[in-house]
Amino acid sequence: MPSEPANKLESLHGRRGRRDGQKAFKQRFHSPAYVEAVTAPKPQALVKIVSQARGYRAKAVMEYISRTANQPEHAADPGLNQDGEKGLQFEDANGQTCQGQAAIDKKYEAWKKDFERATPGSKRPPRHVAHMILSASTENTAANSRKVLAAARQVLQEHLNAQGYDYILVLHRDTDKPHVHVAINNYNQLEKKQKLRLNPPELFALRMAFAEKLNALGIEQAATLRRDRPHTLDAVEKGMEKLKQRQDWYKAKMRQAAPGLDALSQRRAAAKKIVALKAEIKEATLPFSPLRKEALAKLRELDKALILPAADIGKAVETTFKKIQKDHGQLRAFAQDLARPPGTPRLTYPQQLQRRRAIEKIRDRALANIGQARVDIMKSEVPHAQKSAMLQKLKALERGFGRDMGRSL
Repeated sequence: MPSEPANKLESLHGRRGRRDGQKAFKQRFHSPAYVEAVTAPKPQALVKIVSQARGYRAKAVMEYISRTANQPEHAADPGLNQDGEKGLQFEDANGQTCQGQAAIDKKYEAWKKDFERATPGSKRPPRHVAHMILSASTENTAANSRKVLAAARQVLQEHLNAQGYDYILVLHRDTDKPHVHVAINNYNQLEKKQKLRLNPPELFALRMAFAEKLNALGIEQAATLRRDRPHTLDAVEKGMEKLKQRQDWYKAKMRQAAPGLDALSQRRAAAKKIVALKAEIKEATLPFSPLRKEALAKLRELDKALILPAADIGKAVETTFKKIQKDHGQLRAFAQDLARPPGTPRLTYPQQLQRRRAIEKIRDRALANIGQARVDIMKSEVPHAQKSAMLQKLKALERGFGRDMGRSL
């Protein structure tokens, strides 16, 4: 089914830009193509702002996306132009292609004239350049990459260049999805007092336009909000059910005479999962909606289940002590292996490096468990004498880790 034209974003600055973006956002269900994309999951087009930069950081963004800056050894080969200059070929708003550090320097110096200085006492410094990514969920072939670049070029021409904004865009193929990086001069070239506004409604309108261009070029893509997709909330429900099963397993293990698990580490992982689920619920539901209230209420019940009663905190801490002491033993064994006496075979450099990394990993995990145990002990309602004894034991374990870690380095 051919997609209907997206609501065109007529302006990206001032009150008119906000009205246009809000209109596309609020009227999304007026489009049959949008309703179809929501009910039948499709690959999602992506348009997002990665960062905002000012001053020399703006130039660093331009160098990064054009690969003229120094790249790590594992980065894709940036290529060389016919003059032997390093970098990827980039386009400006007028469709002119350039390459190399000299071209980036020239473009930055032209933009730099527009940049305003920070106002003394201002809490929010000026944003000179926006770093945007447009990506398609499709196979990273040469043909698809050309189509993604063409779609991005058309969208930027219609929604940025036509409104007086300058930019450079570069196609990247260093991941499993073809994507286009864009560095945008936030200062309008037609109306100097206007600056680019890219709030969520404006970005949503750009996503819809980008998906429309991709579909026209033969790459099926959709641009829907997560909150509108029913399968997103189903994934949250499954995550909550999995967490509940994990909590039931945890309680069953704790009822054993000698549980052999790191109890506080399990609880810390569950707490992180709850934070992640809460963020997903807010992303997938509307504010103040009954669906959000119901989902958050279920999550609060799971959160309360993490709080152990006073009768169980001592047992949980003891199981964690056993795990910490076991880690301590491994750390000491690795430290002794590194400090072999003269006359014994020495470890090779890779073996030494492996031991040191293992020591750091064990120490970081143990200190995190010690910190979690300290918090749980302080919050518990166990008698003061028992609480003091637990805290002293934790302190001794922490000192032992620090001492042995120092010997191993």
